[in-house]
Amino acid sequence: MKRLSKLMMLLFLYSIFMAPAGCGVQKEEQEKLVSELRDAKIELTETKSELNQTKAELEKIKNELKSEIARCVQIEKALSEKYSSLIISFEQLSKEKQNMESKAVSARNEALYLRDKMDELIHGIRKVTEELNLVKTANKTLCDQMDALTKEKNQLNEISGQ
Repeated sequence: MKRLSKLMMLLFLYSIFMAPAGCGVQKEEQEKLVSELRDAKIELTETKSELNQTKAELEKIKNELKSEIARCVQIEKALSEKYSSLIISFEQLSKEKQNMESKAVSARNEALYLRDKMDELIHGIRKVTEELNLVKTANKTLCDQMDALTKEKNQLNEISGQ
């Protein structure tokens, strides 16, 4: 665009300087050329104005993009921090899960051990109960025998006391 504007300006200046000299060009052609140059100048001015407007719009878009990039960088940084935090939390939860699983295995093993001990105790209680029943039966037999002996003794005492 700069080359075009320089070329147009050079052509315009050339025509201004050559117009008074005449250069063997007829007046009608000269007026036509001056008219064309004015039209070109007007068109050049309009194009320059449009170019300036486009530059301003591009500058505005550039500034908007810069602010958008800055906002995206902040969002990316925040997301990166959150991601790091989530990774740390995940690692902590994984460790806690492993600890809980090992505690659960220990608790299960202890429960199995305690169940075995309880089964042993129940078996022991049953044996003691059976032996106690045998002792009760033997005691009853002894009591019955004692009663029988006491009766015999009393009878013998009655017989001998008479």
